[in-house]
Amino acid sequence: MRPRERRDSGQSDFFKARLDQIVNLQHELAKLGQQIDWTFLEKRFGAVYADTI
Repeated sequence: MRPRERRDSGQSDFFKARLDQIVNLQHELAKLGQQIDWTFLEKRFGAVYADTI
């Protein structure tokens, strides 16, 4: 289940922090997430999951 694409309006929302400002990108799990081939997993398993309930 892939999150919906976010469109950037060029304006930042004052009350929302970006995820990369919250998460420590040097943490082991963040580094692991950068190493995973997400495109492969989406193609392989995407057919068995749906965005709707």
